[in-house]
Amino acid sequence: MITSLLHILVIIGFLCLPLLSQKYMYIIRWIPLLLILIWIVFDGCPLTHIDKEVDNNYFIKSYLDKYIILSNSRVDALTYLFLFIIFILCTEKYYKKKL
Repeated sequence: MITSLLHILVIIGFLCLPLLSQKYMYIIRWIPLLLILIWIVFDGCPLTHIDKEVDNNYFIKSYLDKYIILSNSRVDALTYLFLFIIFILCTEKYYKKKL
């Protein structure tokens, strides 16, 4: 229950990253890539590995299965794409500040 709430807060936090001030974009823009590195090192999300209620250690898949059935690899690819888009948006905002 608590890890589900933490996951939802993290997702909302990532959606808000491109909306934050340009002043902090030099640090903020690296957070999505850092999260991907953490997933690679820990073979998935450390929060999901702690939560025994999540089936097959796929938190996002458990929510997506209510609307559309996707394979685990497809869910991973969509998650990485989402983080990459957030990274691009933050980087674009960072470089607009520079110009």
